[in-house]
Amino acid sequence: YELTAFADGDFSGLDASGCAADDDSNWDFESWGVSVDPPADFLKTPTTLFTATRTTTRVQDGAGACTTTWTTTVNRDLIQTWYTPADPGVVYTHHVWIWDDDPAGQTRSGLRFYDATGTALGLWDYATGYTADVAAWVEFTLSATAPAGTASVRALLRFYDVGTFTTATLTIDDWAITEPIAFNPT
Repeated sequence: YELTAFADGDFSGLDASGCAADDDSNWDFESWGVSVDPPADFLKTPTTLFTATRTTTRVQDGAGACTTTWTTTVNRDLIQTWYTPADPGVVYTHHVWIWDDDPAGQTRSGLRFYDATGTALGLWDYATGYTADVAAWVEFTLSATAPAGTASVRALLRFYDVGTFTTATLTIDDWAITEPIAFNPT
């Protein structure tokens, strides 16, 4: 992708016509070449002073996960490239497992809805809580209701520095967007 950062974080004008189709097939970070940064189905912004690399050492599930490292006090984002189909009025939840044992950084999740043309419907909805320094896998979730006109939804993780900053590293795995399933007992 050729990425132009917009002030409001809207990437709906991104031209990906020459790229392979985006989907959710790599959200468990299993399909990934060793030197690929960022992983397939994701983009980084800004791209400098920020890496998203494959790890097989610390994983929540499967054989791979994504280790993120940033060396700046300016926020960095890891955004899914696939526009997940969505319907107005439905509650969508972003799930992601995070290992955050680094006191220098933290992250939180965001959701954003789009209309049928890919135009953002409002700004990112961010989780009110951040990761904490726990040497264990913790599942983080963020839920939001799709507004009128919604055709798709995307999620991101925003990375922040904390305290006296030098470098920070967090590991993520098992990214998903879910919606309630209607159950009819008849």
